[in-house]
Amino acid sequence: MDHLSEGQNILPQWGMDQDILRHLRRWEDTSIFPIILLGGPSGIGKTTQARIMSRDLGIPYTSHDLHGNAYDFLCHLARILEEHHCAIVDRVFLDGNMTWIENLKSMFNEPIDVALFPIFPVIHEALVEVAVQNMEKRTLALEATGYAEEPNRVKCGKTLEHRRKILQKQLECVQFIPRAAHVEITEKGVQRSVADTAFAYREALSGLLHQHATSSKKRKRY
Repeated sequence: MDHLSEGQNILPQWGMDQDILRHLRRWEDTSIFPIILLGGPSGIGKTTQARIMSRDLGIPYTSHDLHGNAYDFLCHLARILEEHHCAIVDRVFLDGNMTWIENLKSMFNEPIDVALFPIFPVIHEALVEVAVQNMEKRTLALEATGYAEEPNRVKCGKTLEHRRKILQKQLECVQFIPRAAHVEITEKGVQRSVADTAFAYREALSGLLHQHATSSKKRKRY
């Protein structure tokens, strides 16, 4: 994982990153590919956090939003894993449907497995309102660039009421994913700063990796 070594140039700002990278390197030269999944409803800053984590850890990221359909998204993810053995995925992922993992595996010539590390926001009313307002800002920005009418951006919604319905429909599909970590995006009803949220995501990832390492040691013991 050469890209992980390159990321060390900017790691001193995050003390725990060295530990995260050490855990991820355990899968080098194996058929197990770690995927860090940042899931949750639209408008909570998943893409921003994916980019920050990608930059600081030196791990490429991809998102369903970057592609026109699920197949292109999975093809891009497969290419990242083949080249870097690890990836960060940002996607609206709330319904617990894991078929995309099996579809991803089928794209490899040899049998592979995936070590999934999902991180989701704590869902509550304050987060819903933050998400709706962020979707509003995003739509206004897209309208200013003349891009809002593109078919693949329809999910932003054309009115505040439409955006709220989109978000509510996403939240109705929420299912708890086993062994997922959860991050608090808001504080006293206000969205936390990007830096604070980034650190919370990093702590959540570190905790997941430690849990995985501990459970692996216990399995080997018996």
